[in-house]
This record gives sequence, C-alpha cells and structure tokens, in this order.
Amino acid sequence: MELEEIVNRIALYVKEYGFNEEVDKFESDILSLNDAKLSYDFAKTIKGASVLEHGKVVLKSRNRYLNYFFARDVEGADIKSHETFILESKDLHWNYLFARDVKGADILAHGRLMIESASPYWNFKYARDIKDSDIDAHARVIMNSNNMRFIKSFSEEVDSTYKEELKKMIEEPIRISKEDEIKKLLKQKCRN
Repeated sequence: MELEEIVNRIALYVKEYGFNEEVDKFESDILSLNDAKLSYDFAKTIKGASVLEHGKVVLKSRNRYLNYFFARDVEGADIKSHETFILESKDLHWNYLFARDVKGADILAHGRLMIESASPYWNFKYARDIKDSDIDAHARVIMNSNNMRFIKSFSEEVDSTYKEELKKMIEEPIRISKEDEIKKLLKQKCRN
C-alpha cells in the first residue's frame, strides 16, 4: 500500500472517529520516518495533526518545493520559518512564488532579493504580479539593465513613476537606429 493511500485512509478514519490514540500512533510513526513529503501530506490532510512537528521535518529536508507548499497549503504552518528557509536559498523562482502565494509573506524581503539579483526578468515579474512591492525600486533595476524587451514590457504593464523615463529609453534606440539606417543609405548612394 502506498504511503499516500495510508494517509487518505487515516483521513477517512479521523473524519469518522476523530483524532484519537490510533491516529496519534500513526502520526508518531510517520514523524519518525522523517519523510518530508509524507509529513506534508499528513499535516495537510489530517485535522488535528501536529503541524509544527511535521513542519520541522519539511524544514529539515531543505526542499524548497515542499517548504513553499507546506507554508502555502497547511493551516497553522510556521510561515516565518519556511519563509526564512526560502529567503536564505536565494532561489528567485521560489521567492517569487512564496511572496505571490503565501498569505503573510514578507513582500519587501523577497523584493529586496529580486532587486539585489539585478535580474530584469524577475524584477519585471515581481513588480507586475506582487501587490505592495516596491515598484519604483524594481523599475530602477529594469532601467539599469538596458534590456529593451523588459524596459518595454515594464513601461506597458506596470504603473510606475518612471513610466515616462522608460518610454524615452525605448524611443531613443529606435531614433538612433533610424538615423544609422539613413546614414547607411546615404553612404551607399554616394558610392554609386
């Protein structure tokens, strides 16, 4: 029998009879396995489970995926402990998801990580998708990147006090490239 199937059977038992000594024994056995996925499934599925103990198993696993999902899905999870782990990982993907999806996440702390990374992609996504982010700080990162694709996207999709400056940055290279094109055409005509 699969472990997940056991958890589902325990959930049915708890629904029928409540959390009792039998379920407590199963929980102790599951905790002793130190299996982060199983602890996540148990804590998420079983009402009355020792969420903090299962959370410790997940934290000990150092698995970003499970720490994110545990904080997001398990009622009563120690959000700050899982968040600290995600922040320390410096993994921009999981920090973005944590800030976006976990109620009570420290938006500015995850945002600082994005800003420090100087990644135009993640700063754009963060400013666009995360309510209460420091949009202007992310806009400055985008401007400093000189990445026209993200400068254009940011100016079109994110409301920032730098919107006009971003638009000018897009227009300037277009004007310069048109001038260069005209110069090339004139040189070709002069040669002929």
